[in-house]
Amino acid sequence: MKLETKRLVLRELKDSDAKCLVENLNDLEVSKNLHSIPYPFSDIDAKLKIDYAKNEIKKDRENYELGIEYKGQLIGIVSLHMLNKIQGNCFLDYWIGKKYWRKGIIFEATSALIIFGFTKLQLKTIESAPFADNIASKKLLEKLGFKKRFFISKKDKSNADNKVHDVQTYILTKEGWVE
Repeated sequence: MKLETKRLVLRELKDSDAKCLVENLNDLEVSKNLHSIPYPFSDIDAKLKIDYAKNEIKKDRENYELGIEYKGQLIGIVSLHMLNKIQGNCFLDYWIGKKYWRKGIIFEATSALIIFGFTKLQLKTIESAPFADNIASKKLLEKLGFKKRFFISKKDKSNADNKVHDVQTYILTKEGWVE
């Protein structure tokens, strides 16, 4: 599967992405905002992540984990996961390397995946659950049209900074979404 935007290619992960994954996910500023990424992130972790994504392609998919390619290089990942086709919902996750922050790249990537989710997968809702102290992520979701849903205290632990974080959940409905 491949989605293209003005500046990006969202595509399946491949073995040659391992080096970029390791480089970007070993940045504490990136990894401290991620729920379940090992830290430090090793070559073995990259291989496991890529293999998992490749295996999803071979079955009735519940996860669409796509690499964000910018100027020919993998710089992050955007995903729809825990897809429930009966209920028509899933979760949105994303990250990009620090040197690509504040360039509108993650907005462009998540927008493309949301369009795919509502039009091709016929989703009814998409949820996201960033750490409550991740201000940039919460602003992104609000810019995309997501609405705050509920706050969960002491919900999740980051492997990178070893801190337990509060989580703010957001939801975007197909009816509330404006392409």
